[in-house]
Amino acid sequence: MTAPRMLFDERIPGFLGRVLDEEGQPIGTCFQIEDRTAVTAWHRVDDLGAGNVGGSVTVDPLRGGDPIDATVAAVDPVHDLAVLALAGASPECVAGLARTDEMALNAPVSVTGTPHVEDEHTYRSLVAPGTWSGGTTRDDQVPLGVFTSSKVLKGMSGAPVLRDPDGLVVGVVSERYNSADGWLRDTVWVARTENLAPLISIELTTRPGSGAIELTLRIADARVSLVGSGISVHAAHAGVLPGLAEALRGLRRGRSSLAAARGTDLAAASGVSATATQVGALLTDAFLPEPVAGTLRTAVNDARARWAPLRLGIEIISTQLRELPWEALHLPGPGGGPLTLDPLVVLYRRHPDAVRIPVSRGCPRTESRVGRCTT
Repeated sequence: MTAPRMLFDERIPGFLGRVLDEEGQPIGTCFQIEDRTAVTAWHRVDDLGAGNVGGSVTVDPLRGGDPIDATVAAVDPVHDLAVLALAGASPECVAGLARTDEMALNAPVSVTGTPHVEDEHTYRSLVAPGTWSGGTTRDDQVPLGVFTSSKVLKGMSGAPVLRDPDGLVVGVVSERYNSADGWLRDTVWVARTENLAPLISIELTTRPGSGAIELTLRIADARVSLVGSGISVHAAHAGVLPGLAEALRGLRRGRSSLAAARGTDLAAASGVSATATQVGALLTDAFLPEPVAGTLRTAVNDARARWAPLRLGIEIISTQLRELPWEALHLPGPGGGPLTLDPLVVLYRRHPDAVRIPVSRGCPRTESRVGRCTT
């Protein structure tokens, strides 16, 4: 008996795909964000033993088509995100990324993915309409988006959450919350595009009038630059001065002592000759000279005055400087504390060797009655 021929379903956007297990069965959803670059939930590839950069997985088009080999190009396990480099391109890409944190409450969204349905039949895809429910922070560490939908099922992890009616991606499905008593029924946790953007080096679409500030602090062997949002300033930095080098050694000694003292009286640990705050202040003095320091200070003050978010990506060009604790940087000037503690500043590493996406160039575009990929 001949097996039934699988139909090609053109109702499904061409940018959607399925993450397959070793037997070729779907375990998750993915989507092509740029030519030969796809995104999915990290836990889906980790379930396959491919949760590290360089891992190998297989995907196929959700609408139907041949399997495609893929390599894990970037991961963020904390925020449940993974970027895949595809050996072949899908016919479409998503229209773009919008900021998760700028989503309006009760805004309509939708998710299309591969579902696991408890039925005698199989279903290749399912559309799950939903309503945006705001955001939350898990364990005081991981910011998430939230939406409500009764149709999000297992297998749809890694699918893009699309904003209606423009089809921009506002997040990636991480998991649906389930509880025995019915509390938070139909709640879906969403990985934010703000955490995805650093992995793929792409700019996010900003809501008009939001006033969001996007800056990159680029540090080379001898120079430092602050660019973005109409800003472009450059200066020579001092490098790792003797005082900073000694403070770094003291901080490492202190951490080693504390690690060795686990399970004992921590007061017995010695050798803490420098704190992260002291190192951050010295790092700021050495690598944020004028006019970079003054420009950054002005940008942060402007963000505070307008209560606007400021995203500061730190891109270390010099390989010798990448291991420094850049997350400890301070706001330059009197009274400037750690930037990571400012409620309006998002500090992240912007890796020079991250997957680069040229925003001005797109993937192959084809017409589709459902696809949102437009020129």
